[in-house]
Amino acid sequence: MIELNCGLSFGTLSDPQTVNATATEIVSSKQTMYVTVRDTQAALEHALNGLLYGMDVYTTLYGLAPAGDWDLQCDWGDGVVQDTEQAERTCGYAQRRFCRSYSR
Repeated sequence: MIELNCGLSFGTLSDPQTVNATATEIVSSKQTMYVTVRDTQAALEHALNGLLYGMDVYTTLYGLAPAGDWDLQCDWGDGVVQDTEQAERTCGYAQRRFCRSYSR
């Protein structure tokens, strides 16, 4: 199966009704998917840190921003447990408030 070779769980690419898998295989594939997602997030966080470091070097070098420490905070959340609609509403509220105060 291509899903197992890509580190995905059963039913991600295929119809889960057509896959013959034992309960142990399904649990194992979900764990594999979790590891794949976790590793992808770690790689992305590492890449973003490198990008921000490069931006910090250039902005400091050319005097575009004051020198200072920075810290990347990544909160990947859990799409199953986390209420993404609530997060979007909160983000929209913060954006409206910032834009209103900034335009004054």
